[in-house]
Amino acid sequence: MIDLSNILEPVWSSLRWLIPAVLILKGIPLAFKARTQGKIGEMTVRAGLDSCTYRALHNAYLPNGERGWTEIDHLLLTEEGILVVETKTFTGQIFGRQSEPQWTQKLGRRTIKISNPLRQNYGHVQAVRALVGSTVPVSGQVVLTGSAIFPGGMPDGVLSRADFFKALKAGFTGNQPATAWVNAWESLEIAAKTDRKSRQAHRRQIAARFGRDKKQLLGLGMIVAGVTLAAWFWFGG
Repeated sequence: MIDLSNILEPVWSSLRWLIPAVLILKGIPLAFKARTQGKIGEMTVRAGLDSCTYRALHNAYLPNGERGWTEIDHLLLTEEGILVVETKTFTGQIFGRQSEPQWTQKLGRRTIKISNPLRQNYGHVQAVRALVGSTVPVSGQVVLTGSAIFPGGMPDGVLSRADFFKALKAGFTGNQPATAWVNAWESLEIAAKTDRKSRQAHRRQIAARFGRDKKQLLGLGMIVAGVTLAAWFWFGG
């Protein structure tokens, strides 16, 4: 009778490392893809701002009026006032109007609902207005850095990265903003937080309000399981 253990043992010895490797490699995109894409998108916008704005703040946390904080990707002092910029890295096809609370995103055969970023940024604009008052105009802009297309046209208030910079550069003359605007901006700089502690507090606030991202949790679980299996195999499991 053939002893299968003599055959299966070397096969298992060779393949068993495949299990933790697959868990880790599959888990990393789930755990970090969304955040990484978002940060890359923010960086691509941030990289070109110095040549067409007077002052800028990035990843700033401001009081939201509800004993919490709201995160703003970019705050810009321009010749038209303070511009509040929200960046989004979308892919696929996007269908949505300015007034709709949710938009539809088509990714191949899959269709999902996403929050309207114009509404999100409206809250950011209100937080800035609460701090600077009526001394300086405050407006919002959503900038898309991904490959998404809008078959029905982009809603007002949404621009591609290229069109956003084109508009900024067209309005940049080099004339210094009014003194009142500069004073308002400096009060904004004082109120804004950009440190790691504020970032962590904001994440806890989001998790408490909306719960943890399920995909991220699944990805982290897969990574932990893969590392645990690998350690067990390595130490003689």
